[in-house]
Amino acid sequence: TDEILFPVSAIVSMVTLMEDGQSVESVLAGAETICGAWVACGMHRAPWRVVVQSAGRALAIDAATFGARLTDSPVLRQLVLRSAVAGHFLTSQSVGCNRFHDLTSRAARWLLMVVDRTGSREVRLTQEFLSQMLGAHRPSVTVALGALEDRGLIARRRRGVIDVLDTEALEAAACECYRKVRDYTARVLDLD
Repeated sequence: TDEILFPVSAIVSMVTLMEDGQSVESVLAGAETICGAWVACGMHRAPWRVVVQSAGRALAIDAATFGARLTDSPVLRQLVLRSAVAGHFLTSQSVGCNRFHDLTSRAARWLLMVVDRTGSREVRLTQEFLSQMLGAHRPSVTVALGALEDRGLIARRRRGVIDVLDTEALEAAACECYRKVRDYTARVLDLD
């Protein structure tokens, strides 16, 4: 890693790869996450694939400067460690979510997480990409999105774009994981 990224409006996914080429998203990272924080642990390479999922703004600092700042600043060090804990919580919650929750509520959770991180209700991605992020087959994702669309929560007006129409109703359709991760992340990153 040459640079540490602090996403502002960009979204980055940490993707777990299997030997057979299949993949699933482990962490959906936005402004609450530091991409490259593994450098703080002495690691120079991420153990997963890092994919810029949604273009946007991010702040960057070179790894050497970041390492020096970590040594100099207890507040920065604490923030990096808390961000890592929040990311670990998201990962562990995602494991349970993928095991116990139906695909429609998982898709609702994922769309809300994207809206939260981009500040936009327009989610730009293909159903194929969403199926990889959710670890599900594309036809199943099509059915899940269709169920959300039938309820008036989203609209798919053109290829590669999902419009979130009602975030409150979408939150009601999402599984408990959305609220748990959102609330825990807000608490753990509050340095006051």
